[in-house]
Amino acid sequence: MESKQGEQEKKGVRVVKEKKRHSFITSVTLFVGLFLVLVGVVLLLWAQDIATWKETLAYFFLGLGAICLMNTTSHYVSGPRSFMCIRLTTSLFYLSAGGAILGGIESWWPLMPISVGVGVLLNLLLNSALKK
Repeated sequence: MESKQGEQEKKGVRVVKEKKRHSFITSVTLFVGLFLVLVGVVLLLWAQDIATWKETLAYFFLGLGAICLMNTTSHYVSGPRSFMCIRLTTSLFYLSAGGAILGGIESWWPLMPISVGVGVLLNLLLNSALKK
């Protein structure tokens, strides 16, 4: 017995196969929702005088780095693995920028280029592990 798809192709009906892919809308919605929560929390801390403007900026960068890292992880696990180097490097850059601001940017600024290098090396490792 032939499959339903084979019968439809014989009748001249065009069969479109949908690829199973990571839902773009879900990914964007998750990122936007988390970003809005982050902005709200950071502005609340600043408006209530719990954090100075410098700490507010640092917490914003740390939160943005964490959101980007979660987004990168979700793409790596379930979706297309395109632009992983850029995503990973961006996440590490934001995290190190927030840490450098909290720790004193004058002495911790080298964390930023170090994090970019670590992101490039991690991408190389992840890509080589996938090819095997």
